[in-house]
Amino acid sequence: MPGFTTWDDIVSVQSLSGTTNTREHLKWKLATPPPGSVVRSHLTSYPEIRELLTQRPWRRFFIYRDLRDVAISHARWVLGERRSYLHPVYRDHMKDDDERIMASILGVPLGWPFASNVSRGNIGQDFEKFAGWLDDPDTCAVRFEDLVGARGGGSDEVRYATVRRILDHAGVDLPDEDIPRRFSVQALDPSTSHTFREGRTGGWRERLTPEHRRAFEAVAGELNCRIGYPAD
Repeated sequence: MPGFTTWDDIVSVQSLSGTTNTREHLKWKLATPPPGSVVRSHLTSYPEIRELLTQRPWRRFFIYRDLRDVAISHARWVLGERRSYLHPVYRDHMKDDDERIMASILGVPLGWPFASNVSRGNIGQDFEKFAGWLDDPDTCAVRFEDLVGARGGGSDEVRYATVRRILDHAGVDLPDEDIPRRFSVQALDPSTSHTFREGRTGGWRERLTPEHRRAFEAVAGELNCRIGYPAD
């Protein structure tokens, strides 16, 4: 982004270990970036986090996507990320990708497999921790599907309009005619992203089985509809 530099990440929960960072850690981390920094974050919308964010003039953005695609992405990420605390469970105790996707939908209960000390809530419970950003007046909420452009099954026009909205929220003055050149989706490099893989939308329609869909509707169907993704 013009006029900004990329800084470190700030997260509420460490994705590799599943450990929740303390308020003191987050307070220190949020006070550290120099002005003009772009900070990737994964912060819950709890009141304690919001209070910390009021201590500096942050321009906040929240990127979200269809939770059915999130479940597929999560299952692939855990299987491919050997450092993840869930990796041994997904690799050694689930026979195929269908079981892994189901686990990313329904969660992993404590004590399964036998004597396991790791767990994860279902996808609805997980997203609810972040959903408050959608109603926060100081946060610019952005749909992932609006960013992928035609290459990912979306629209380049919608992508550029979304980039315009992001720039305006960040206080960046850039002529509209410069946006396609500066923010072409072709410039995205999946290898540099922690989770970005293909940049496609709606892949769940091809991948989720009827069993997956029923399980998803039970734990996150109403929530997914509430954030703009009705059942299909």
